[in-house]
Amino acid sequence: MDEEGIGLMKIAIPTAEKSMDAHVGDVFGRSPVFLIYDIESKGHEFIENDALHRPGGAGVQAAQLLVDHKVDVVITPQCGEKAQEVLRRAEIRICRSIEGSLQHNLQACLNDKLTDLEGGKQ
Repeated sequence: MDEEGIGLMKIAIPTAEKSMDAHVGDVFGRSPVFLIYDIESKGHEFIENDALHRPGGAGVQAAQLLVDHKVDVVITPQCGEKAQEVLRRAEIRICRSIEGSLQHNLQACLNDKLTDLEGGKQ
């Protein structure tokens, strides 16, 4: 999945902090923010997860937020079944995160070192 490879444009990663040195958030739908990295421009932004404090359906709402931002890949340690449904319907690839910073996970993704998330939760 290199930058010239399959034409992927945007990668999203849940996190608790607005820093490239931050770690990947533990729970997809309850992460306070998402990093959105644009491969083409090499730019990034952090977007607020408004679904964070919802009593239910946070994962689905967070997934829809990423669909609305036209993300191509999500890197996360876990993702509920309903959120996965939303992402997969939008043809968004879901990859299992690895230990390390957001930057470390981005590089692993760009070097095709991440595996697809199967079954949703670890």
